[in-house]
Amino acid sequence: MGVLAAAGAISVGAVVTVLAVPVALSTITGAPGPAPTTLAAPEPPAPPQASGVPAELVRLYRAAAAAHCPRLPWTLLAAQGKVESGWRSDAVSPVGAVGIAQFMPATWARWGLDGDRDGRADPRNAADAIPAQARYDCMLLDATASLAAATSTPRIALTLAAYNAGPGAVTRHHGIPPYPETRAYVSAVLDTARQLAVG
Repeated sequence: MGVLAAAGAISVGAVVTVLAVPVALSTITGAPGPAPTTLAAPEPPAPPQASGVPAELVRLYRAAAAAHCPRLPWTLLAAQGKVESGWRSDAVSPVGAVGIAQFMPATWARWGLDGDRDGRADPRNAADAIPAQARYDCMLLDATASLAAATSTPRIALTLAAYNAGPGAVTRHHGIPPYPETRAYVSAVLDTARQLAVG
């Protein structure tokens, strides 16, 4: 499956193929059409009924995708947040993952960001966790590139599996690990991203 565009970005065709729904580029990426020739006021965030994402988070997901991983659509990042925590910043998993993006403490120590520049990188603060999630996803996207090419597994699926099970598990299993939780996670995020993209 042709997952990479010539510039190294995830191609719309690949995302559509992975998500198994034909939609327009602007629907998947949230990108507007051609750039205007004059400066215009920024587009307001989409209302929650337009995408299913809480309105206050739409801006954060769009900004994080644009700043930290423009190769991934913001709707995919939002889908991860929905599956990880139900978009709850106060979520804590039984194994100790925290916040909207469910960062484990060691992962947060390496990838956490002070996204709102308040002097504190906090995984329970969506303004910090969402940009960190985008940056971490982009690293995983790069780290899974050769494995995706060698196995014909969609790169985005490997990225999601690495986010859930850890990059070491994806490497050890030479693909998506056989863990039921990880396989369900990948499917749930892709299904949710599809729904958000067309919603």
